[in-house]
Amino acid sequence: MEFNALTQSLVTDPWFYLLGIPAILIYGVGKGGLGGAPGILAVPLMALAISPTQAAAILLPILIVMDVVAVRYHFRNADYSVIKRMLPGSLFGIAIAGIYLYVIPIAGLKLSIGVLSLLFCLQYLWQRRQSSPPSDKPNTVKATFWGFLTGFSSTAIHAGGGPASMYLIPLRLDKLSFVATMAVFLPC
Repeated sequence: MEFNALTQSLVTDPWFYLLGIPAILIYGVGKGGLGGAPGILAVPLMALAISPTQAAAILLPILIVMDVVAVRYHFRNADYSVIKRMLPGSLFGIAIAGIYLYVIPIAGLKLSIGVLSLLFCLQYLWQRRQSSPPSDKPNTVKATFWGFLTGFSSTAIHAGGGPASMYLIPLRLDKLSFVATMAVFLPC
């Protein structure tokens, strides 16, 4: 009965379609050629019409298919040394996000989505103010920190592209390697 009520509310609510379709299209375009960065808009947009957990659940099958295609296409060009540095922090972030999602009420999750979205906007504005980010060498501490934030935000709201790019952009990877590294790392 509950599943039937959920299905009815999604099918008849025009706000769901008005916000959900652009969210999915933005995520698809971002995942296909921009390393996933625009994907930070998908869950927050959909969460305006439905609960964040419903938005994440609806997006998950679509994201899995997109990730499989992206990894299949880009796996040869990814920088695996960068991925190895970021992976331990990311796995820890995924675990913490899993616990967080289990204990946090829906209102707290909506607040978290709002805060993370604002932080990603501030990150974008901060990066834009800098004429060119300083070149950086791979650093295990930074990789672990940004990997943790990537794992947490990717698990909580399917938006790991922002924190991952904060670590990857200063490394000045070539464009193909950057997109490939994002595509291979984010499904981890």
